[in-house]
Amino acid sequence: MNDKILVVDTNEDLLYSIKDLLELYKFEVDLSYSGKEALERITLYNYDVILSDIHLPDINGLELLERIKLTINSEIPVILMTGMITVDMALRSINLGASDFIKKPFNDYQIYKSISRQITKRKKDSYFNNYTRYLIGTNYCFEFSANDYLDFNITDFLVSHLIRLKDITPAVCNELSLCIEEMLSNSFIHGTFNIGSSYKRMTHDEYNALIKELLKKPEIKNKRVSVTISYRKKTKVVLITVSDQGNGFQYQENQIGDRNNIFRGLSLIRILTDDVQFFNEGRTIRIEKKVGRKQKRNLLLNEA
Repeated sequence: MNDKILVVDTNEDLLYSIKDLLELYKFEVDLSYSGKEALERITLYNYDVILSDIHLPDINGLELLERIKLTINSEIPVILMTGMITVDMALRSINLGASDFIKKPFNDYQIYKSISRQITKRKKDSYFNNYTRYLIGTNYCFEFSANDYLDFNITDFLVSHLIRLKDITPAVCNELSLCIEEMLSNSFIHGTFNIGSSYKRMTHDEYNALIKELLKKPEIKNKRVSVTISYRKKTKVVLITVSDQGNGFQYQENQIGDRNNIFRGLSLIRILTDDVQFFNEGRTIRIEKKVGRKQKRNLLLNEA
């Protein structure tokens, strides 16, 4: 049986464009033009992912997200789309359980990647049990090749280890998942493959073709990205470190980012974590997350 997706938007052309794209990848796709219609469908059918615009005519995407999580099925991944978002809106979405954001206008690759990632993650969630009952701490160390970035979902693999930790709630795990995705993207795309921002305008096929061509070069193929995840139950602190072998990153220029440009990048990471540090001329980034604390995000909300 094919994975089933519900897409919610008021733009009919956009809806059918997304439907045609996803059906190429063998997804089963239903469409809704309003939040209320979407809720009716979700109560009648089992969907693997909900992809919804935030700005809907009846109930907005945030209210739709909240109703889905509280009254229908908290496990359904909900991806939100919008052309404009505020800090307050983004933080509320994350707190309500949004799995991802997609900024309009978007390309085929962004849609496919986000949905595929959520489906894979959901299917793996039931695999892990309560083996952490006696765990007081852990330290995972991994190393990934350039080939792994194309052939292997590294983010989901890493998140699967976070899920095992009893003190890390699904909401915190979701936030760390977004951070890990950003850290890995920066390390592989900009560090390992040395690709600029032009990749964002590529289709999925164009992007894959470019990566495959770059992997033919030994100096790129042999590079590695290392990841360390540390957790201590006593302090309830998660430390995640990602290091690459690229040319470095001018992180000093990004210490103070545009607080409204939070779809991706350092601004999002800074909002979702308690501390971000760079080492080795920007080749290494380390984030710190205190489990269960919301002080930093609440402060940002009050400033917005």
